[in-house]
Amino acid sequence: MSVAEALANGYEFKPLGRYRADLGESPFVSADGHHVWWVDTSGKRLFRTSRLAGGEEVWHLPEQVGFVAEAWGTCVVGMESGLFAFDPSGATLTAVPHSAPGSGMRYNDACVDARGGLWAGTMDLDAAAPAGVLLHFPQPDERRVIDFGYRRINGLAHDAARRRLWLSDSHPDIRTIWTMNLDATDMASSRAAITTLKGSDGRPDGACLDLDGRYWVATLEGRSILHPAEGSATLSLGVPVALPTKVAMDVDGRVYVTSKRSTDADDSLGGYLLVGTARRGAMQ
Repeated sequence: MSVAEALANGYEFKPLGRYRADLGESPFVSADGHHVWWVDTSGKRLFRTSRLAGGEEVWHLPEQVGFVAEAWGTCVVGMESGLFAFDPSGATLTAVPHSAPGSGMRYNDACVDARGGLWAGTMDLDAAAPAGVLLHFPQPDERRVIDFGYRRINGLAHDAARRRLWLSDSHPDIRTIWTMNLDATDMASSRAAITTLKGSDGRPDGACLDLDGRYWVATLEGRSILHPAEGSATLSLGVPVALPTKVAMDVDGRVYVTSKRSTDADDSLGGYLLVGTARRGAMQ
């Protein structure tokens, strides 16, 4: 059953594992289905959590880490000085040539396309200037500059079936979600705005596609994940954290959410990797 179909009965969320991040980000389910990878951006940590058993591994990284992804058949992390292939067996980092984002910059969000290529966005460390760049790495040795001018690039998701890329800018002054059409070689057209969250409590942060190709985005400060439907009503799923940062989903209908830890008294789950399962009535 899809997330959209289960919304009427809602989801129950609980921590998956014991680690709590300062700024949890970038969850995704590994290709073999066994683990959820995620990061603590400001805490400079990389996690691999068992999807079903909750067992965990943690590695400390030398820099702030914006994302982890499975691209080009390997594990890749995006940090301040560039992209690195990560080998968990030896806890080694191998720099990807020509991937440095520039002085005062770091990688923030990323997604992987159907060919295993990496789409990644950079940002100014303070998000003070529209210096962010959208990049595409079809292979580790091939770097394409796609677009410029982002404050805090987020929401990347590659929709192979419809040949488009979703993306957003979560800066408080922008709060906009766009799509870009892609040609057969994955060259992108100019972006077209889908919706804005200006005037709302939330900002569009990390995102994913569900099994039906629907786009879901975590709303930082909005306590929810949203499906900003085109031409129909927006769907919303509430989450028990004040600052959700990114969402991922698995083939069994579970929802994974990372978040930034807040000082709110009712935000006891902020910073944990949460797993959400449909309430029993939703599965009948």
